[in-house]
Amino acid sequence: MPVPGGGQTPQQPVHVEDLVQAILAALERPQASRREYDVGGPEPLSLRELIDQSARALGRRAWVLPIPLGPSHGAVVALRAMRLPSPVRGEQVLRLAESKAVDIGPARCDLDY
Repeated sequence: MPVPGGGQTPQQPVHVEDLVQAILAALERPQASRREYDVGGPEPLSLRELIDQSARALGRRAWVLPIPLGPSHGAVVALRAMRLPSPVRGEQVLRLAESKAVDIGPARCDLDY
């Protein structure tokens, strides 16, 4: 699996049931009124760790091929400019370099998340 940027950037995936629980708690609790909460999984994982865990859950092994972010972005932009199909947009490739780790402390405190 080619992974632009190598997959070292932190992600913090959240299970949909946990997200729903947090939303319902925010709607029900007065202390959550007019507040914003970051909701994520219990700990950040690198994209590569996430890929490996997903593969293990499926009983498979993922072969990760790290590829540089810049050329990956350039290739996607070029495909789009030539009106050729691409499963992603250029900005999505660049976002792979952004940390998705969040502080869930306030949600834990106010929402029992």
